[in-house]
Amino acid sequence: MLDIAVKEPFSTKFFQERAYDAGGPMRDVISDLCNELMSETLPLLRPTANNQSNLEPETECFQLNERTKESLNLLKYSFLGYLMGWSLLSFGSLNLDLPSAFWARLAGGLSYVYSLEDVRSQDILLASSLERISTGSLSLSEEEFTTAFSDQVFVLNASQEGQVVELCPGGSTRFLTKQNAAEYVTLYL
Repeated sequence: MLDIAVKEPFSTKFFQERAYDAGGPMRDVISDLCNELMSETLPLLRPTANNQSNLEPETECFQLNERTKESLNLLKYSFLGYLMGWSLLSFGSLNLDLPSAFWARLAGGLSYVYSLEDVRSQDILLASSLERISTGSLSLSEEEFTTAFSDQVFVLNASQEGQVVELCPGGSTRFLTKQNAAEYVTLYL
């Protein structure tokens, strides 16, 4: 364990409440805080597609909510980062069900490149779709590929509200072809 003095990010006082000792009252508070983060109470985390569909792998995971853009909630993300660092240094764990892709990106830094396995940890159906495109570009004839993916353009559906994000300039009018399938998958990742 690192020998670093880290200031506690907050303090808690229990009034007329008993805390059972499973490592101390602070662990109870951290556990409650994590449960609240993984609920609809706070808009910081949202269930992954695998969680929503109850599909393996990583069925019970949550991911950062990309729709949270209000300045107060962005400050809460800063606090969450501090809390995560403090908790990992102090307790060695934090009871947040985050997908392996989150931890891979955190450990890999800004140069980390997402892979299909990272996508699979959050959305197995999307990962399967991207794999079908990738393998189809290698195994299908031009006609078969066009038939299978004729309506696919270079966009991703970023939300349930139907918001469309272009993967590249002009992506909403650029059709997926056998020749540009690898580029499509790379841009999607």
